[in-house]
Amino acid sequence: AISRKTLKTNMMRLFLGQVPEERLRPVIRDFIALFRHKYLRPGALEVMAAERARGARILLATASYDFYAADFAHALGMDGCIATPSLRRDGKLLPGLPGENCYGAEKLRRGEAALNLPPGTARPEIVFYSDDKSDLPCLLWADRGVVVNPKPAFARIAAGRGLEVVAW
Repeated sequence: AISRKTLKTNMMRLFLGQVPEERLRPVIRDFIALFRHKYLRPGALEVMAAERARGARILLATASYDFYAADFAHALGMDGCIATPSLRRDGKLLPGLPGENCYGAEKLRRGEAALNLPPGTARPEIVFYSDDKSDLPCLLWADRGVVVNPKPAFARIAAGRGLEVVAW
């Protein structure tokens, strides 16, 4: 009934209002520590290590807000983050998005832009990992799309599109 952008704005208004970004830093650090300890799958760490060993640049692409997603990517040793931009003024996070939610086709647009290749430069190999069908545009754009721990319906879609499916 409403757009994801409107939903995110309303949720931010409801849960955080206008909050100094620095006030959230301890909460973000605690969340990252909990996630790493309790929810991060060993298979993800193994794949990132293997990708790093072959010289890959590793980016987190997420619809989550940048004010915590960037810290998350950094904590995992990633090279950068593509995320939903936050609205900021005078050191405060505000409800609203200054751009579009980084979701579906918008995530693909931002992924393409993140390559930032000079004209005439060959595109590097792109490997995209996801567990959500909203990332199908990115998975199909990549040279190798890998679907991780999908729900049954997404596993069927992935198989039908020739995408690799892995379980971590």
